[in-house]
Amino acid sequence: MKLTLRVIILLLSLQLCFADYETAKELIKEGKYKGAEQHLQSLPQTAKVLNALGLVRYTNGDYKLAMDSYNRALEIADDTMAMMIHLNRGICYSDYGHMENSKREYETAAKFAKTLNNMRVYSKAIHFIGLYYLETKNDEMAKKYLLEALTLTDEIDIKSSIYNNMAFIMEKEGKHQEALDMFMKSLEMVRSLNDEADAMQLSVAYSNIGLCYLKMDNIDKAGDYMDSAFTGIVGSYQYNLLSNFMNYYKVKKYEAKIDFIEQMIIIAALTIVIASLTVAVVFAKRKIRRRELQIENVRQLIASQI
Repeated sequence: MKLTLRVIILLLSLQLCFADYETAKELIKEGKYKGAEQHLQSLPQTAKVLNALGLVRYTNGDYKLAMDSYNRALEIADDTMAMMIHLNRGICYSDYGHMENSKREYETAAKFAKTLNNMRVYSKAIHFIGLYYLETKNDEMAKKYLLEALTLTDEIDIKSSIYNNMAFIMEKEGKHQEALDMFMKSLEMVRSLNDEADAMQLSVAYSNIGLCYLKMDNIDKAGDYMDSAFTGIVGSYQYNLLSNFMNYYKVKKYEAKIDFIEQMIIIAALTIVIASLTVAVVFAKRKIRRRELQIENVRQLIASQI
């Protein structure tokens, strides 16, 4: 499961800060990844530099070059750097589609982190193992690792991701209300960032809630959240995704109107039938009454002639 650009930048900033490469870090924050790569290549090729270079190359989409940098870094790394490198290799393998390799790298990173008592990296590794199981459709194991990571981390981006993925699992199990609660918690996490809240993250959070409401057949609530989701659209993929949601929303609204019209037609038809029967009964009673009066008049006429 690929990381969002925001999470990648946070990981880059974390590890470059750890390596104390202020120039490269500033270039990354400005989105100048090629400049950061050139700067890192100009530095002595230590494990820290090679690891940071791998991260920048990964962000640029150069996965093979990124893995080459990680491998070179691993040859000269101490345990602390090896922990970070294995975590990054796992992410790279995941994007290649080599899921078993990615899981192995995350588990190795978790072992290093536990030995070094680095719970921050340990929680990240456990989180990624949970995502591996989610990607390979083992929901029970995914829940186990995601919930463990949730108890270990204080990082808002990771918590938000965990709540989102737990919600997807709940939806697959048909537990829509529980899924909605998880999506709401994810949105709460993103909103807590205040000015640092990413528009795309907010858009995704709103659209997830909107779709969940659609699955619960709460059309009006779904529409409200989908409208909010459009405020953070970035790129054609998100536009197409939300457009599909909105089309589904319009169809559901149309179906609801059709259902309402059908109900009104049925009620009107029943009203007409009942009214017609009532009129028929009234006329029938009047006819019977006239007939009875006629019979009574004949009886009286006969009686008067006897």
